[in-house]
Amino acid sequence: MAEQFVASGVRPRQLGHWNRFATPDPDDAQSRTEGLLGCSHQFTVLERSTPFLAQIAHASLGSVGLLRSRYGVEVEITCDPPIPLVTVSLVRSGHITVTKEHGDKMDIDAGHAAVLSYDQSVRMRWTATTEQVMLVLTKSAVVDALERMLQRPLGNDLVFDTELDIRNLGQGVIGAVATLAQVISALPAGVKPGPVTAELAGSVVTQLLLAHRHNYTEKLFADQPLPPSRVVRRVIDFIDASDGAQLRLADLTDCADLSARSLHNAFKRHVGMSPMSYVRRRRLQQAHDELLRSDPGNGVTVTDVALRFGFNHTGRFAAAYRERFGESPSATLAR
Repeated sequence: MAEQFVASGVRPRQLGHWNRFATPDPDDAQSRTEGLLGCSHQFTVLERSTPFLAQIAHASLGSVGLLRSRYGVEVEITCDPPIPLVTVSLVRSGHITVTKEHGDKMDIDAGHAAVLSYDQSVRMRWTATTEQVMLVLTKSAVVDALERMLQRPLGNDLVFDTELDIRNLGQGVIGAVATLAQVISALPAGVKPGPVTAELAGSVVTQLLLAHRHNYTEKLFADQPLPPSRVVRRVIDFIDASDGAQLRLADLTDCADLSARSLHNAFKRHVGMSPMSYVRRRRLQQAHDELLRSDPGNGVTVTDVALRFGFNHTGRFAAAYRERFGESPSATLAR
């Protein structure tokens, strides 16, 4: 999608959920970018012979955002902790050299990205006209997601390896970023993100934690003890009490205060099926009981009952019902 910007001094134009601006003033570019990200940085222009012209676009969905940046000249950006972010820097064109305080150094180009958790100072040197797309994650959201996966608080700060090879495991992260950008661009201006976009934002965080190495990777993939049966019982009670409401896996993991993987394993151990399989089975049983209680003479239909318990496709509902109870839902209603 072509970038569009407005001149400095004019309120940024909003297209979808993107805010865009352009400015020839380095101080203006720095202060406005700091405002978008909610943290400060040092900004140095290394060349004065050609026009500076910063072009910036920013958008976010809750704790996940994207920042697109381009400067007309060579610049250097330095970030000192504490910074409450985790970022993934991708380069569309040009070149960025990243140097960390303790001496680690890498180059960001079309084949490599940099993941920064800002546990130490970072200096980034941009060649002129470099175009960067930066995934911006609230560090607290990343830590919360990791703690849910591990089922315990972190003992130390989360630190990612710097280099992300986007030609291998990093492809999943790149795909998540591309999907995020498409969804942000498709959302009409002023429309608040809903549950689907919240799921997308969470999936971006999960993809990064699973696909890129950090100091908790070994613990994350180590065998985790199964939660006690009382946790599964709590989730089952929650499902039973929801009276046909549409439930997402995120609703169940929130109830259990577990990761999706841990809840899945616990249900397989204690119930013999996945959490969402149990939800579907329970909804079929509730629909069956409702059909038995209902009188078709009062105008109750199979479709009414199916919709009440979250089955929006009556054909698939009828097939699943027949497989479970050995008769059609209409036959049960006619009893």
